[in-house]
Amino acid sequence: MIRIAKGKKYEYIAISDHSISNFYGNGLSTERLLRKTVFIKDLRKKFKDINILMGAEVDIRKADRFDYPPEIIKKLDIAIASLHSSFTNSCMENTSRAVSALEKDYFDFLAHPTGFVFGNRAPIFIDLDRVIETCSEYGKALEINSYYMRMDLNEENARKARDAGVKLVINTDSHRAGNMDMMEFGVDLARRAGLEAEDVINTYSLDELRLWKNNRKK
Repeated sequence: MIRIAKGKKYEYIAISDHSISNFYGNGLSTERLLRKTVFIKDLRKKFKDINILMGAEVDIRKADRFDYPPEIIKKLDIAIASLHSSFTNSCMENTSRAVSALEKDYFDFLAHPTGFVFGNRAPIFIDLDRVIETCSEYGKALEINSYYMRMDLNEENARKARDAGVKLVINTDSHRAGNMDMMEFGVDLARRAGLEAEDVINTYSLDELRLWKNNRKK
């Protein structure tokens, strides 16, 4: 994946494994996450012409209950909050889970907010307007997931987020190297939604991305 990112002339790439609750995604325990931190440091020595960010996609188990403790999440370069369980929860329960993560200063964005997977899983019940409102209030971003069976957010909701002053991040959700080329699907969706480069945080330089993280509301 790093070699592909270099070939695409990316300035940086975030390696964001699943967390421990995500069994089918081989999610990392806290111990394995700390071992990964050492591995990322070694990769940085090997690949000096691209910035490799230490990330994690952290499951929101329940409202205010996450797979890793705050002191671990705060050390990440990129901290992604996501819902991967309890899909039959009520709208209130799912919304409360998402909002509880977005209110925390150590999370950067919410992944695939509706949980939709084409031909596999319907969108979860969630108050997306409340999620967007919370992102706006706390300076958090929402993901446009480029994986061809997700495409979540869709054009309408991406536009709604942009109009509320919420930033987006276009992410491939790559579980293997071949998924990296799906970035174009997310970019096309963003264009259909009328987004411009300034609306998407991973069009930023690394310095600009860090500034966005440091300057957002706490």
